[in-house]
Amino acid sequence: MRDDDKTKQQLIDELVQMRRKVADSQAAEFKLQRVAEALRQSEIQFRKITEKSIVGVYLIQDGVFQYVNPKMAEIFGFTVDELVAHRGPENVVTDDDWPTVRDNLERRIAGEMDSINYQFKGMKKNGDEIHIEVYGSRMDYHGRPAVIGTILDMTQRIRAERDLERQLNRFQALHHLAVAMTAEHTLDENLGLLVEKSRELLAADSSFIALCGVKTQTMRVRASVGLRADEVERLNAEFALVSRNAQHSTGPECAPMRRSSISSASCADALCLTGMASWISVPVKIRETELGMLCSGNREKRSFSDSERDILFLLANMAAMETTRKQAEEALAQSEEQLRSLSRQLLRAQEDERKRVARELHDGIGQSVTAIKFEVENVIRKMSVNVPSEHFEPMQSLLAVIRNVVEEVGQIAMDLRPSILDDLGVLSTIAWLCREFGKTHLHIGVERHLELEETEVSDDQKIVVFRILQEALNNVAKHSSADQVQVLLRKRNGGIELRVRDNGVGFDLETVNSAAGNRRGLGLASMKERSQLSGGSFSVRTQPGMGTVITASWPNGRIRAIDR
Repeated sequence: MRDDDKTKQQLIDELVQMRRKVADSQAAEFKLQRVAEALRQSEIQFRKITEKSIVGVYLIQDGVFQYVNPKMAEIFGFTVDELVAHRGPENVVTDDDWPTVRDNLERRIAGEMDSINYQFKGMKKNGDEIHIEVYGSRMDYHGRPAVIGTILDMTQRIRAERDLERQLNRFQALHHLAVAMTAEHTLDENLGLLVEKSRELLAADSSFIALCGVKTQTMRVRASVGLRADEVERLNAEFALVSRNAQHSTGPECAPMRRSSISSASCADALCLTGMASWISVPVKIRETELGMLCSGNREKRSFSDSERDILFLLANMAAMETTRKQAEEALAQSEEQLRSLSRQLLRAQEDERKRVARELHDGIGQSVTAIKFEVENVIRKMSVNVPSEHFEPMQSLLAVIRNVVEEVGQIAMDLRPSILDDLGVLSTIAWLCREFGKTHLHIGVERHLELEETEVSDDQKIVVFRILQEALNNVAKHSSADQVQVLLRKRNGGIELRVRDNGVGFDLETVNSAAGNRRGLGLASMKERSQLSGGSFSVRTQPGMGTVITASWPNGRIRAIDR
């Protein structure tokens, strides 16, 4: 139908419809303007919030950054303008981690995942690597898919965690070292543990500790790791050269070189001889006394941190304490050995003196008194022929006194040193001693068991066994209130064992040992000292009401000779 053929009414209807469409279009446009304004206001608010955010915020579309906040740009060392619309995520991710980041972006753009949280290594503008944690999600931006998210720079936290872990590992290593050094090791073994730990903790190629001699100023390497034998010899030669130069210097300006100056002067030259390109050295010292030096080095150039120096100082202090402790232990051991030697000499002198006095009593005074007894008996016998008995009764009384003197002199000589010990041996002497003890103490039964041969006991053993048994029986008689005592001498585990058991009242061992001047305490101490000085051991097992067992034993049947 042509327009000319349309009726007026039709034209009016079309006009109304057109006006209605125009009105709808205007309303839709107004609505769109309102939505756009709302979006613009929202974007303004979003930018205001993100620009003050302490985390990085980004929006990626079409492979480039459509938006980044200042923090995001700061994290990677760019300006906002350098990133937005000019660079994409591949420009801020390391080559190693880019495939992972790219795959995660593509999956979100494709709608395979809505959000993700993971970590990767980023790349700053200057090329430094940083640790990044990202929180990202998918969104529509201007009607097309995009990715929006936040970025956290984890570098400092991860470094702090690694430093903490490193410090913890160092602490554990030092703890294990301290525990290991408390074991029964020699000084060189413990110094070896120290240098090994110093190389480990400092990630060094080699470490060594050099100490000055006790009587000289010359240092020598006591322990090393990572050095060849010829390198150690070079170090020792250099230390000796510096020491000789210092000792031979003359003139007022050349005072004797202190240990610290020896360390300082020789350190650089000596270490260069070993091929070390970088090294760190600290003194091993106690207060102001320097004992030597602890050094760690590398074949390549590197710097050592303050914390590594602190670790080396700590190890050097441990080395100094260990060195002085071992020196003190050695000095104490020497003093104790000297004391034991003096004690053995004293016991030997005492035994020799007892033997001499016993011989003089027996051969001198004893024989003289015996001779007097015979003369008095002869006089009495001659007088009895012609003289009434009442006239020589005083002589009879005198003869009884002389006989008592002879017996007492003999008993004193036997107590000092029984001749039977040298003439017949220890088994006969023990039998005699037990018989004499039974005669003197009739209320105490003596049971003896001698389960070895006389030839199994050496001359040095005889006097030690006799004296300990003599003192043990003396203690039984004085303190135990026992009515039965058992003496046992036997071979045991290849050695010799003497055991004295009584069924007496017993005692509290701790109280007796702490009671100064107590006779029983002195007796126990004397038996223990004789046992230990002769290379054996001594033990007492007792408690109130349970009797007492005294045991002295010598391993392998050997008793150390008392020093002559």
